[in-house]
Amino acid sequence: MAARAHDVAALAIKGQAACLNFSDLASRFPHPATASPNDIQAAAGKAAATTLVTCTQWKVLLLE
Repeated sequence: MAARAHDVAALAIKGQAACLNFSDLASRFPHPATASPNDIQAAAGKAAATTLVTCTQWKVLLLE
């Protein structure tokens, strides 16, 4: 998902000042190995390809 990729790149570039789409999941995103554009792009790509499930989603699934 592009929004997760954006969040990873924004965190790598702007740090805590980044405006995120999924701020509650920020700690679970992959972190780039370095601040190089290639490493940021790789981490962003990994985040885009990863499916994250929040506790809220699990609760909804369990209640259904």
